[in-house]
Amino acid sequence: MDLLEELKQLPPDLGGVAAGERLVVAFSGGADSTALLDLLQRLAPERALQLIAAHLDHGLRSESAEDAKWCAAFCAERGIEFVTERIEIADSEEAKQLGVEAAARRARYEFLDRIRESRGFDLVATAHHRDDHIETLLLWLDRGSGLTGMEGIRARTATRLRPLRATPRQDILLYMEARGLEW
Repeated sequence: MDLLEELKQLPPDLGGVAAGERLVVAFSGGADSTALLDLLQRLAPERALQLIAAHLDHGLRSESAEDAKWCAAFCAERGIEFVTERIEIADSEEAKQLGVEAAARRARYEFLDRIRESRGFDLVATAHHRDDHIETLLLWLDRGSGLTGMEGIRARTATRLRPLRATPRQDILLYMEARGLEW
């Protein structure tokens, strides 16, 4: 079965997309988020979905501006609304306190939530997959989180949707290849 058919059959509590949902899709331009955006766009007519692709350029790599341009072009070719913003996170106070990766993650979710709230959209959809979920479980267990950490990455919360949470990354890469998608 292909990923689109799997997504169509996925119940909302396990990360499935309900009819009429308005989704801000976190779009880095990597394989995972490109596959998610492609899947959701293919599902949109059947489920009456509204999509906005959102890309935050953290300014951490010299080629990050090119990533943002690539994402914009990908969305323009497909008629998907695209929003982007650039920040300089590396030298921020938050990066000094939390570390660059944690500060970048916090900034990214603040950006995505700001778009969701300002547009009146329902959820932020991210491309977390099964491999991410397992890694998170192991990290939390290593930290001694107890039962709370056993949950890992949730497929759906009040503001987040992760339709690929049960999908192995290898299946995402095979989907990308079968669709002829670049990232």
